[in-house]
Amino acid sequence: MRPDRKLTRRSFVRRVLGGSIAAGGALALIGGEAHAQVTDSDPNDPAGQGRGGGGVTDSDSGPAADPAGRGRGGGRPTGDSDPTDRAGNAHWPDRREYADIHGRWVGSNGITYDFVQDGNRFSWVREDTGERGFGEVTTYSAVAEWEGPDGHDAARGQLLSEYGQVYEIRWNNGVVLRRP
Repeated sequence: MRPDRKLTRRSFVRRVLGGSIAAGGALALIGGEAHAQVTDSDPNDPAGQGRGGGGVTDSDSGPAADPAGRGRGGGRPTGDSDPTDRAGNAHWPDRREYADIHGRWVGSNGITYDFVQDGNRFSWVREDTGERGFGEVTTYSAVAEWEGPDGHDAARGQLLSEYGQVYEIRWNNGVVLRRP
């Protein structure tokens, strides 16, 4: 236990300055520049001397590729399915004005649909019944028309998505389509 001593303004300043001087002296003894040790995934950096905080590795390749650890990714994903983007300069999230609904869908009516999409337009053909359908899609909705042996009809659909991927279409005629 420390003995109680009265703390005056002078003894307080002495204590604070003394600690600062001691810390400064210790740093001066170490000498040189102080660096935090950082390990990154760049194979060109020596161990413990990575550029961690600012280094970004992206998937550029070819003559326009970024140097190792100096990607233009900004610490976030920079890949999308747009082949017209320059390497490392993709739009993220994908900024199309329509959703991607191409592929196979299974309906609550027990029917499987294979959508083919070109831009914001899509279509399907059911080989078993001869039904043909087509429509347009936006970011959050779709409209479709179809005709077949049972006549023709139309519906509007609400798109449900997560992380930019549409997983369900709820049509106003009661049919719900889900990706298998």
